[in-house]
Amino acid sequence: MKNLRFVILFAMLILRGISLQGVENDHTPYRMRVATYNVGHFNQGRLGGFQGEGKMMQAELNNWCKWIGEQSLDILSTNEWTHFFDKDSTLIAADELLKPFYQNIYWGKE
Repeated sequence: MKNLRFVILFAMLILRGISLQGVENDHTPYRMRVATYNVGHFNQGRLGGFQGEGKMMQAELNNWCKWIGEQSLDILSTNEWTHFFDKDSTLIAADELLKPFYQNIYWGKE
């Protein structure tokens, strides 16, 4: 029993001194950027997605791409995502907005 206490105490002291961190080659720690965003059906509040057409729709799509790229997030979680970006269902939102930035895309139940 006395030996067991010694082994446990010794193990705790050794494990306490171990620090698990991700480190870059230049010894800077890894940082992970994670965020969730309520897309709001692409700021339209309607299930059909973005309600504009033509150049207005393309400009809004470009704005979304720019914003997602600027955030440089490792993990992005969304709410109120619409499968199609536009009301006419011509652009699949994930293909247009996420695939340029993310290799792994996972969806929950709608």
